[in-house]
Amino acid sequence: MTPKGKPWSTSGVKPILFLDVDGVLNAFPRGYEKRRVQLDYGHVLHFTKYTKPFMRWAWSEFEVCWCTAWGERANLIADWASLPRKKCIVDIRVPGEDWKLKGVRQYLKGKRGPAVWIEDGIGEEAEAWARKRGIIYVETGPRLGVTKGHALLLADTLGLSLEGWRGNR
Repeated sequence: MTPKGKPWSTSGVKPILFLDVDGVLNAFPRGYEKRRVQLDYGHVLHFTKYTKPFMRWAWSEFEVCWCTAWGERANLIADWASLPRKKCIVDIRVPGEDWKLKGVRQYLKGKRGPAVWIEDGIGEEAEAWARKRGIIYVETGPRLGVTKGHALLLADTLGLSLEGWRGNR
């Protein structure tokens, strides 16, 4: 597994992390394609043993932004993990262009420094744009979601500490 972007030095600035929910924090162990996603509090989530440790580590090392169809409701997951709420930078109601790509483009306008996008698949257009922009794109397997391996990869690529990681290996 290698990030699809160029290595950065963070030089004292927290890298931006665009974080998806479904297929990343919420793994799909029982048939991703067949599962109906409902955007309400009653949604059944499938967290792995890495979900909470990854979130705690990410909140300490990155400027985290939600990049998910969950919108601001993703903060229900932050509440579950006892972490501060974060801004959602996308709007699924945006017509036309890929709505996640549009949100990421707008958020990064005028910003410098490293950025990471963790998704279970962003599409060819978004991936090509991210690569051209130098964004580190990390794709998760939707059945596994985010793992400690993803944190190790990002820590190594960006020179970040794993000191805050308190999870299973």
